[in-house]
Amino acid sequence: MQYKELSRLIEENTDDFIENTMQCVYENRLSEIEGSERAQKSRRDLEYIINYLAESVYFNKQGLFEDFSIWLKSLFKNIGMEENVFRNTYKCLMKSLEKEFQGPERTYIKNIIKDSMNKALQKEESIDSFIREDNPYQDYAEEYLNLLLDNKKKEASQLITDKALSNMGVDEIYLNIFQPVQKEVGRLWHANKVSVAQEHYISSVTQLVMSQLYPHFLSMGGKKGSVVTTAVGNELHEIGIRMIADLLEVDGYDTIHLGANTPNESIVKTIMNNQTKLLGVSVTLPIHLSELENLITMIKNEKLLKDLKIMVGGYAFNRNPELVNEFEIDEYSRDAKDAVKKANSLTEVVD
Repeated sequence: MQYKELSRLIEENTDDFIENTMQCVYENRLSEIEGSERAQKSRRDLEYIINYLAESVYFNKQGLFEDFSIWLKSLFKNIGMEENVFRNTYKCLMKSLEKEFQGPERTYIKNIIKDSMNKALQKEESIDSFIREDNPYQDYAEEYLNLLLDNKKKEASQLITDKALSNMGVDEIYLNIFQPVQKEVGRLWHANKVSVAQEHYISSVTQLVMSQLYPHFLSMGGKKGSVVTTAVGNELHEIGIRMIADLLEVDGYDTIHLGANTPNESIVKTIMNNQTKLLGVSVTLPIHLSELENLITMIKNEKLLKDLKIMVGGYAFNRNPELVNEFEIDEYSRDAKDAVKKANSLTEVVD
């Protein structure tokens, strides 16, 4: 079976699958809600589900769609949607795709959707707080988060730049405050305890505070060589890789952080123009894994980059660590602290 071709066909017919599924879900009464916020949200949700299905097929990794389905069912529950809504959505999607495909392809896709639905219905996802008791600066992290939840940007900034900075190193602030707080905000959003607006606000304030810390470490960079960091595709979640870029700067590297939405061609060109020793790539959403594969392929086709080391990380790999074996990379880092350690190992730097 040509999995990548099958994935392409699913993506190409996404709009048709959405419409057919919508007709099934709303039992041919779609015209009654057409144009409403409810209909728009349903279409966005279905597009997201189909994107995950296509990516799962692309890599022939049913676990990708299973993991996403468990996460989605939990989200539906947290926002007050009945379990039957989740079940009916998946059954209607399955019917929609069954009409398009025949033979082994039809059976393969049906089994992925059916198995993932059943596993999600059988499993409850519960995630503990990321601000834990073993964090030596737990109090700072909790206070910082609470200030941001109260929209107290100035006080949160002062907590870091005045109070925390006098007792902690910049790297400790990143690892023990910023990193767990950002993860905790994501957990709270999934639990329907903070809104998307609050999540975005907290991330933007944290990026602002990070920039206020730059004078404390920018002069440290350059001794260990050049590192390029980026997030593939149109990732909106790029604060994690930015933290890693900053910590590598603190550790003595000259980091060139490209962020998200940078075309692969531009990433490769930047690497070639700066005698880069290491590329760090973050993938938050598994639906962008094929874009990572495209980037790696471009790099491997450049003879001048044969010595470049590639390190990946992000939520997509943390949730599905077995995916690391699908890519021609040198290392996987599970968090910011691990990224610095692995970077030093890959570039043969001993502190």
